[in-house]
Amino acid sequence: MTTIAEKHLRSVIPKPRDSDEEDPKVELNEEGEVLNIEAVTERLATDLKLTEFALKDIGEGEGGEGGDRTDYDGDGMAKKYAEAKTHEWRSLLESYTFMNLAKGGKDGSLIGVNTIVDLACGEGHYTRSLRNAFPRATRVVGVDIAEEMIAMAKEKEKNKPIGVKYIVQDVKEEAGAKDEERFDLATAAWLLVYCKSVAELNEMCKAVANYVKPGGRFLTIITNPQMAFDSEGTPTTVLPGETQTNVLSRYAKYGFTVTVPSETPQEGDPFTWSIKTSKGPLVIVNYYLPRCAYKESLEKAGFEKIKFHPFELDPKSEGFGKNFAISPFSHLEDADSNDKKEFYQEFLDYPPALCIECWKSGGGK
Repeated sequence: MTTIAEKHLRSVIPKPRDSDEEDPKVELNEEGEVLNIEAVTERLATDLKLTEFALKDIGEGEGGEGGDRTDYDGDGMAKKYAEAKTHEWRSLLESYTFMNLAKGGKDGSLIGVNTIVDLACGEGHYTRSLRNAFPRATRVVGVDIAEEMIAMAKEKEKNKPIGVKYIVQDVKEEAGAKDEERFDLATAAWLLVYCKSVAELNEMCKAVANYVKPGGRFLTIITNPQMAFDSEGTPTTVLPGETQTNVLSRYAKYGFTVTVPSETPQEGDPFTWSIKTSKGPLVIVNYYLPRCAYKESLEKAGFEKIKFHPFELDPKSEGFGKNFAISPFSHLEDADSNDKKEFYQEFLDYPPALCIECWKSGGGK
């Protein structure tokens, strides 16, 4: 039987290209808009022909059971995932915003953080950043269901010890924490996006809440549900009976695209990210749930003061510089286009992701 994910990927895979064919250069107009959007979109979609590997990556993930989950123990998946973290936008927008919030934001109001848990920690990218941001923390733990991810995290800790403990563990199944085991700060970048239904989201938020002390804080990143209503997508070719989708190519110049439903999204509809890496595209399937569902599920789990934050650009970033991490897009280095804010303006205007922060009730905050 063909899975939803297989249909979704097949809908954006054109004819195979010659492996020696050069990558198309992204051509921008004075407003920073991509002029040759069809060529770039076709190339990125063609790269998905590598889905002999990519489809293996769509297995069971943190979201639970099912054949449409992203399997981070798949063939080379962990290494692709780690490389995808090196894209410039991941540091200048995602990490800047996430870590700025983790440290208390502009007012620096977050104090008394002695224990930290990073759920769905992957290869430990944010776990290490949190350890460095809170040098006085007495305990920092990274948790992930993928053995290969945790193996990479442990290897980095072994090579450069900074005091992080990593555990292979399902967030939902092992969430019965005792009071003394709960944490002041829990983070989970890109965890809730694997929930395919409100029921799954309720269950996951309840599990996350069991890791957090009363008065403690939870911080996460989700795919922006609003992308499902982006009218600028490029329609894909589908087979009879399959769902029409749109490729949001406005993000191609940043090294990725997102494929979303072309009609009003329904609960659990797939959002497929394709992120450029040297080892082939990293294909990750997230699922649509409305923004209000996240708020309501977190409230049911015992969280309050729930806030949504779009990514912000690190104000310290200056000039453009050559970005090897998003090759073949590194040719965008241009003496006449060296303003990062200008380059990332479309990303900021149409944010593909959001941060959510909230507090566990009962702490008197």
